[in-house]
Amino acid sequence: MIKIELCCNILQRENLAITRVIKSNKKLMGISVMYEVGIVTVVIPCYNQSKFLCEAIESVQKQSYNRHEIIVVNDGSTDNTTEVAKQFFNVRLIEQTNMGLAHARNVGLLESKGEFLVFLDADDRLLPNAFEISVKSLQDHPESAFVSGFCVYLSPNGKRQTFLAQPGFSFNSDHYLALLRKKLHLVARERDVPP
Repeated sequence: MIKIELCCNILQRENLAITRVIKSNKKLMGISVMYEVGIVTVVIPCYNQSKFLCEAIESVQKQSYNRHEIIVVNDGSTDNTTEVAKQFFNVRLIEQTNMGLAHARNVGLLESKGEFLVFLDADDRLLPNAFEISVKSLQDHPESAFVSGFCVYLSPNGKRQTFLAQPGFSFNSDHYLALLRKKLHLVARERDVPP
C-alpha cells in the first residue's frame, strides 16, 4: 500500500502493493483526487486472460476485509473476458482497444473511488486476509509510504515457490527512493494517458 499525495502506479511484479490516495486540492491528469474512506479499489487489467479472470475476481470477493470495489479493464481481449466479467454483479467493466498494461491500469485508476488502490493482474490471486492485514498496517502506521506483501509463485507444473519480505527489508531500488523522496510519477507514456 502506498500513502501519497497523488496516486502513482508502482512497479510491481507478483506481490500485493496497495496505494493510499490522500485527499488533496491537487489534480491528477486534470481531475480532482477524491476517494471513499476505507474502500479498497481493485483494478484488474485483462488482456486475453479470461481463463484466470474468474479466480482473480473471486479472490477479491472472498477477502475478510469486504469494503472494496472491483474494476476490470478489458484491454482489447479477443477471448471471452467481457462475458466472464459480466457474470459478476458487483464488477465494473471498462472496455478499451488494446493499449497495454500501463494504460489499462491508468484507466482503472481514473475510475477508482476507493481510498486504497490495488493493481491485481488477471492471472494472480489474493490470500483471503490480504486487504485486512494491509489496510490495518497502513492505519496503524500512517507515516508509512506503502505496504507490500509476499507472493507464492505457482509454475505451470504446479511447483510452489514463496517469496517473503524479511523484517528490516530495505528498498534500494531507485523507484522506491523516488517514492520516499516524493518524486512521484505515473508509470505511463504520454500515449498511455486517456484523453
